[in-house]
Amino acid sequence: MSIWNQQQLFKGDGDVVNDDILQRLYAVLPKLPPVIRYYDDFDNELRSIPAPEKQTRFELSINGVPTNVDFARFHPRSALLFKHLFVFILGMDRSVGTAMLYVTRAYPLPYSDICTLVEAGPTGIALFSVC
Repeated sequence: MSIWNQQQLFKGDGDVVNDDILQRLYAVLPKLPPVIRYYDDFDNELRSIPAPEKQTRFELSINGVPTNVDFARFHPRSALLFKHLFVFILGMDRSVGTAMLYVTRAYPLPYSDICTLVEAGPTGIALFSVC
């Protein structure tokens, strides 16, 4: 993402929650990969999540236990954001369990808070607090 795109994306409108902030974010994010692969160190096996953009649930194996990340629990307009977050965390060389925990801990966040967090941008996010 270029600096210009970041400035345009995170340009705030005061205290008004900008409902289309996620659409602007999606416009500059790359497409999800056609397959997400992760290493299952418990079973010493490479596992795959096919067609992640079409899936509403990622079926994972974590420490030998089948586990799901249910993106249908998010507002329909924010589910794609959390799929990108999941892929981003795996790309940081974190475990699939860590990615699952980060994403599932966001289940209770209301859609308006998700929009506010995204709109706050990288420098304004420290001022945001969830009560």
